[in-house]
Amino acid sequence: MLTECNAPLTPADLLIVSINANGLNSPEKRSHAMRDFRSQRASVVYIQETHFQEGRAPSLINSHYPVGFFSHNTEARSKGTAILFHKRIPFQLLDSVTDAGGRFIFVKGQIMNQTYTFANCYAPNKAQHKFLSTTLRALRDFAEGLVVLGGDFNLPLEPYWDTSAGRSSIPPHILRSCRSSLHNDRFADCWRTLHPTGKDFSFYAHSSQSYSRIDYLFVPQYYLSALRSATIGTATWSDHAPVTITLRSPMFKPTAPNWRLNDSLLSDPLVAEEGRQVLTDYFERNAKGDVSSPMVWEAHKCVVRGYFIRKGAERAKRCSADIRDLQQQISQVSSDHKRD
Repeated sequence: MLTECNAPLTPADLLIVSINANGLNSPEKRSHAMRDFRSQRASVVYIQETHFQEGRAPSLINSHYPVGFFSHNTEARSKGTAILFHKRIPFQLLDSVTDAGGRFIFVKGQIMNQTYTFANCYAPNKAQHKFLSTTLRALRDFAEGLVVLGGDFNLPLEPYWDTSAGRSSIPPHILRSCRSSLHNDRFADCWRTLHPTGKDFSFYAHSSQSYSRIDYLFVPQYYLSALRSATIGTATWSDHAPVTITLRSPMFKPTAPNWRLNDSLLSDPLVAEEGRQVLTDYFERNAKGDVSSPMVWEAHKCVVRGYFIRKGAERAKRCSADIRDLQQQISQVSSDHKRD
C-alpha cells in the first residue's frame, strides 16, 4: 500500500561513512554491516579490509545499496576496498580506478550535475608515507570536482592528539612526510577541523592497550564550507569505529516521505486482530445512513492506513528506544575505557 507524497522539498545532505570491516567473508557479518549502514542512513560507504579475493568475492550489494565498486586482492583473501551507494543517491559514473592489490579504489561521477570523486584507501602498516605519496599522485591525475578522501591510514597523523598514550611507535619522518603530502594537496582532516582540541579514537590495539585515531576522512580546504558535521562512532561489529561526515549536497528530499505498509505488522496476531476490530467498528458506524457505499469504501482505506501508521510508529519508537539505550551503554563504556 503506497501513497503519493506531494510535500515540498528540503535540502538533503550527503552522509559518508568510512569503516575498516576487518573481513566480510562471513555472511552474518556482511548482513550486520549492511543493516548498520542502513540504520545510519549512509549515502556513501567506504569499506576497508573486505578480505575478498578477485574471482571469489561474495556479493556486497542489496536492495538498499544496489551500486557498489570494489578493489579485490588478486592473490589472496586479504586487503580489499569498496565504495557503496545508497539507492536514493542518483550517482552517474564517469570513471573508476582500482588497485590490483586491493589497497585503494577511486570512483568519479555526478550527483545532480555536481561532480564528485570518492577515494577510499587502506594503507599498509609500514612505509605509509610511500603509499600515500603514490596514491595521492594517482588521485591528483584522476580527480575532478569535490574530492572525498578516506580510509584506514594505519597511523596517527598527530600522535599527541590522536593517541591515548600521546606518542606513536611510527618513525617521526613517516608522520611528517604523510602530513606534508596531505598539506601539499590541500586536504583537510574533517574531524580535526571541527574538533581542533578534541580527543577521540577509532581503533584499540590490544597488544599495546592503547587507542589511536587512524581512520580519516578528508576534503580539500576550499570545500570545507560544505562540511556540516564529523563524528567518530562506537566499534560494535568491527574492531574499528566508523568515521562519518555530513556534506551539503545538491540533492533534495520531500519533507514527508512516502509511506509503505510494513508487512511484518500483518504477522503480529495482536495487531491483526485489533485491525479487524477497527474495520468492523468503522463499517458498523458508517455503512448506513445517507453516505454512499463507494464513499464509505474509499474512506475505510484512510482509516486502516492511519491505524497501521500508528502501530508502525509505536513499534519503531520502541525499537529505536531500545537500540538507543544499548548504544548509549556501549558508548559510555567505550568512553570510560578511553579516558582511563
